[in-house]
Amino acid sequence: MNIKLTLAVLASSFLLSGCSALLPLNYKPYSGKDAATLVIQQREEQRGMLYILFYEKKGECYDRIERFQLSPNMWNMSKKLIVQKVPPGKLIAIQQLYNAKDPVLTMTSYTTYTGVQWIPILSQPGKRYYFAVNYGVREVPADYPINADTTPAQVFSEFKQDPQPNWDAHKICQHLIGGS
Repeated sequence: MNIKLTLAVLASSFLLSGCSALLPLNYKPYSGKDAATLVIQQREEQRGMLYILFYEKKGECYDRIERFQLSPNMWNMSKKLIVQKVPPGKLIAIQQLYNAKDPVLTMTSYTTYTGVQWIPILSQPGKRYYFAVNYGVREVPADYPINADTTPAQVFSEFKQDPQPNWDAHKICQHLIGGS
């Protein structure tokens, strides 16, 4: 009987520790004076889950060290503009999972396609970054007005250059448990 209980506790611990890599926590903003500001616009047509991911360089790839949820959940998408403070000098990616298309009729049922986008930056002290799905990221001045109705095309036509320096989000380390 004790062996069964011990095995159950060990199995539960192993399972829960694996899930901790899968289930993100809510992000607690950085409060240092050197913070970079992230302004993430979530458009109505691209609702979905938003995450902020922190990476570190490991050999030839970038390994995720932390993942935090930025949007409350799939059913409460009232936040259209999310502003977060992050520490400088960090390899960061904003990840959005969203419905890429309206439901499509297949041979047996309706199905939807899920889009996933990683938008990477290397945060710099005091900089302000604007993120928009299907556009990417741009550095914008602190006094540049951004609200829930801002048109990403307008921002990207005014600010044409990608933030520098940056990192290659295509070189993310792959893991069996916990994703990348």
